[in-house]
Amino acid sequence: MMQYKTKPSVTRIMNLLSPIIWLLYIELLNGWTLPKLFRYWFSGEADWFILAFHAYGFMLLCGLCFVCRRITGDRIGNITAATIAAIFGITNFCVLSITGQPFVFSDLKITGTAFSVLSAQSLSKGEVLTLTCAVLFWLGYCIAVWLITAKQVWEAKSYLLRLLPAVLAANLMYFGVLVSADLADVVLLFDGHHKYGAIAHFVISGGVGLDFPDDVEHYLPQKDTDIVSNFKPNIIIVMNEAFSDLQKTFHLEGNMDAIPFFHQLCEKYPHGISYSSVRGNNTCSTEFELLSGVSTALTAKGATIYESNAVPMQTLVSAMNARGYETVGIHPYYRTGYNRDAVYNALGFDKSLFMDDFEDAEYIHGFISDKSNYEKLIESYKAADKPFFCFNVTMQNHAGYDDDGNLSDKVTAETNRDSGDALNNYLTLLHESDKALKYLISYFESVEEPTVILFVGDHQPMLGKSFYEEQIGKLLDDFSVEDVSRMYEVPYLIWANYDLDSAAAPEQTSMNYLSEVLFSVAGMTKTPWMEMLSEYRLEYPIVTSNFMRQGKGDIVSLSVSDTLAEYQKYCYGILWGGGRS
Repeated sequence: MMQYKTKPSVTRIMNLLSPIIWLLYIELLNGWTLPKLFRYWFSGEADWFILAFHAYGFMLLCGLCFVCRRITGDRIGNITAATIAAIFGITNFCVLSITGQPFVFSDLKITGTAFSVLSAQSLSKGEVLTLTCAVLFWLGYCIAVWLITAKQVWEAKSYLLRLLPAVLAANLMYFGVLVSADLADVVLLFDGHHKYGAIAHFVISGGVGLDFPDDVEHYLPQKDTDIVSNFKPNIIIVMNEAFSDLQKTFHLEGNMDAIPFFHQLCEKYPHGISYSSVRGNNTCSTEFELLSGVSTALTAKGATIYESNAVPMQTLVSAMNARGYETVGIHPYYRTGYNRDAVYNALGFDKSLFMDDFEDAEYIHGFISDKSNYEKLIESYKAADKPFFCFNVTMQNHAGYDDDGNLSDKVTAETNRDSGDALNNYLTLLHESDKALKYLISYFESVEEPTVILFVGDHQPMLGKSFYEEQIGKLLDDFSVEDVSRMYEVPYLIWANYDLDSAAAPEQTSMNYLSEVLFSVAGMTKTPWMEMLSEYRLEYPIVTSNFMRQGKGDIVSLSVSDTLAEYQKYCYGILWGGGRS
């Protein structure tokens, strides 16, 4: 029989308080304040369904604390559980602060990419202060536990029996989460981490992956192999890192237009707004939607497809291969990022170029510049001996925005929040991208072969919630779906050295439809899958992970109708049906 160094009642009080303390700790780092959180829980703002998720998070913490104590004793057990909870809370806080999106289970699969992305970012002074307080609280808690908690405890069977129902309930709820796609569709929407609790949101994201229906083989679109097209223009798709038109979207006053050449092109060539499913990071989701026509909203909410499904499938790349194009993928960063090297090979690119393929490149802001990127693109075009298809994802404007690359043309915009410096640095970098775009277009204006270029941003930059709260004039908690949509819009432009069908370019669309839009505008023969996408686009012109639009109606939260359910099955067919066209 072990003896206590302190009274058993002190130890038991600490044991009971531990999961409560760390639930509050995690939620405070998740964006709540104590008054708002208690009002949310106890005043009726949150219904029983929402409270069940918060209760689920609490029960998981109870189970964590109990297991740690049973293995190592009260003192080390409480410290171990506190450390695990603190690491989760701080990680979620940092990811939220830097990317604007919560920590999800799939982030664990891309640890290398995540560190390379996050290491380039910086926190605001207020965020650093919050982080410091969080670390000091954890340290103070551990010291207090060490001083007042017993080293060993009695083997109390009644204590086990009291906690066992909570642990069992947590596991039962987890099982229910895993088998219910409807719950994931609800909880993993925009701001779901805040509404349903950080712990439940994280666990549910782990139960979501690339599942597929039993009859998926019946929903594989016809391949492109039987299509004969005599018109084969060179096709270049530039997905420019964090390219957006914040000055127009949020009516920002500034000393100059950040992207004057882009706006000049918009006066002459088809253009519009494309809504992304991501903001600030996770470019690979945007890449995949554009190349495949598959909506990640309907197939992979909470998952990273590039990490989960590096297998051959029908995409724009395979269609171009079938039509006799030379296909080249270019990304001037690490080939291991988001598993791109393996994915590009599986998608069927004839050649993939990454950062280690660039010699004597110019660097701006710590990344290969857009101009050096386009020089490599032009070099690849010159080396091609058949029609040229290139998919290029740039890097110059990647976050963080604590410097502007020492560029001479400084762009400034008026803002009252601490995002001001980051915003101005971002706009200055964007201005340099605009110059590089002029270089690219100027070159292909002199090319005799028919050439079409789709230029689009992958997502808006990482500027933090304070920027959006200032521009929209509300707290993030009060954003409407329409307000949220403004955080995900990026411009697209289609340029060519021949006449285009401008009427075929929608004012607003989403990334999963852009390849079909490109073929419509450029006058190219569509693949069978693109013909289907054009029909889906007529009924649902916008489909993203956070919202959708049906017909000419308002932007609303995502919900799956019969038509979208059919589209979803074809998306799964492409993902899992096998084979390349």
